Amino acid sequence: SLFQQYNGGKMNDVFLSAEQKSVKKFFLQLLNIAMNEKAISQGSFYDLQYANYQNSDYNAHKIFSYFRANQSEIILFVLNFGDKTEYTQINIPDEAWNYVGASVNHTYKVVDLLENTSSEISISNKFNCIVKPYSARILKFIIS
Repeated sequence: SLFQQYNGGKMNDVFLSAEQKSVKKFFLQLLNIAMNEKAISQGSFYDLQYANYQNSDYNAHKIFSYFRANQSEIILFVLNFGDKTEYTQINIPDEAWNYVGASVNHTYKVVDLLENTSSEISISNKFNCIVKPYSARILKFIIS
């Protein structure tokens, strides 16, 4: 809690539990991503839910996915509001890729902003993703 973090005016985490420290670290990471990624602060938004309501490989009651994009990058958010790991396949229509400035069957560098890893991915209309319970994947596609 804020009171525990206050610690007599020192504002440290000496009295926080391991779980509270983990949550604090995660939210600091999210705030830094939101501050530093121009696609989030200044980019356009594209909701992917509509393309997945009838998708049997996508639990629309637990998963929420969308893009944020600007001229040089696309960020795919996949959020899991459920208490189980979701192995999901997201339908991403051509119009979504076109809207955010990407081309199907083109290979892009992708950076996982929460895990600090990167890879090369050839994009298509199906995107497979594993999302831990009550967590998210934030994937940045470099397009220029």
